[in-house]
Amino acid sequence: MSNLDKKAINKKIADEYRKSINENCIDFSNLDEAKEYLKTRGFRYQETYSVKANKHIIYRKSKGRKSAMIKTNYKFLNDYSMDKWFVYEVSVW
Repeated sequence: MSNLDKKAINKKIADEYRKSINENCIDFSNLDEAKEYLKTRGFRYQETYSVKANKHIIYRKSKGRKSAMIKTNYKFLNDYSMDKWFVYEVSVW
C-alpha cells in the first residue's frame, strides 16, 4: 500500500469521526443546564480553555475513556426566529 493510499484512508476515517461528533451534539441555551446534563451522565469537570468569547469546557468520565466538551457558539436560538445568541453545544466522544 502506498503512502497516498494510507493518507486517503486516514482522511476518510478522520472525516467519519468528525461527522459522528457533530451528529452527537446537543444544544442548550443556558450553561448551567449543559453542566447539569453532563453531571447526571457521570462526567466530571477536567479543564477549561477560554479565548475572548469562545469557551471550551472539557469533562471526563471517572470510569472509562469517554470525554465531553461544552463549547460556545454564536448562532440562531431556534429555526423560527432571527434572534442570535450564545448557544452551548455539548458533544460526547
